[in-house]
Amino acid sequence: MIAHIHILDESLGGGKTLTPRQAVAVNLWGLGVGAVLVALACTLLLVPFWEAMIYFGIGMYFVLAFPWACLDRESLRRVIRAHNRLVYFFVALLIVTLIVQWGTDGKPFPKWAVGALIAGAVASYSVMGYYAVVNFGKWRRGVFRKPSR
Repeated sequence: MIAHIHILDESLGGGKTLTPRQAVAVNLWGLGVGAVLVALACTLLLVPFWEAMIYFGIGMYFVLAFPWACLDRESLRRVIRAHNRLVYFFVALLIVTLIVQWGTDGKPFPKWAVGALIAGAVASYSVMGYYAVVNFGKWRRGVFRKPSR
C-alpha cells in the first residue's frame, strides 16, 4: 500500500457549495447507513456493541458536521485550512517521533505522540463543528434561502 499525504486544495472552497436540503439528505443518509453498519459489525464481525457505538459516534460527527460546514464558501475554506494544518502537524510529529525513537530498539510508539495527535485532531476538527453550528443557525434564521453558486 502506498502512503500518501491527504492535503486538500483551498480552491475546492471556491466552487459550488451545498444547499441546506443537500446537507439534510447527507445527514439522514449517513445516519441510516451508520445504523446498518453498527448492526452488521455487531452481528457478523462480533464487535462489542459499545465499541461499535463509539466508532458510530465519531463517524456521525463527521457526517453531521461536514455538510453543514460546506454551506458557505468562507467556512468551507477555513475547514479545509484546518484539515491541512492537521496533516502538516501529523507529518512533523511523525518526523520528530522517528528521530526520538531512532536509537531505541523495540520500544513501542510513544504515548505522548499519540496524545499530541489526538489533541491536534480535536483542535482541527472542532473548526468544522463550530462552522457547522454557525451555518445551521444561519439556515434556521433564513440566511441560506438562495444557493450561493
